[in-house]
Amino acid sequence: MTDGSEKMSGTYQVDFNTWTDQTAQLLREGRWAEIDTEHLIEEIEDLGKRDSPRRGFANAEP
Repeated sequence: MTDGSEKMSGTYQVDFNTWTDQTAQLLREGRWAEIDTEHLIEEIEDLGKRDSPRRGFANAEP
C-alpha cells in the first residue's frame, strides 16, 4: 500500500461515507495509487452478492 491508500484504508475503518465519497473522487481523477483497492474490491464483491438476486440474474447465488 502507498501512503495515500493507507490513509484511505484508515478512513474506511472510521467513516464509511467519507471513504466512499473520497474513493469515487479518486476514481474520477484517475489517482489510482491513492485508492484503497483492498476495501474497494471487498465492497464491489459484496455489492454483487447482495444485488444479483434482486436483479434477476440467472447465475445469481441465493
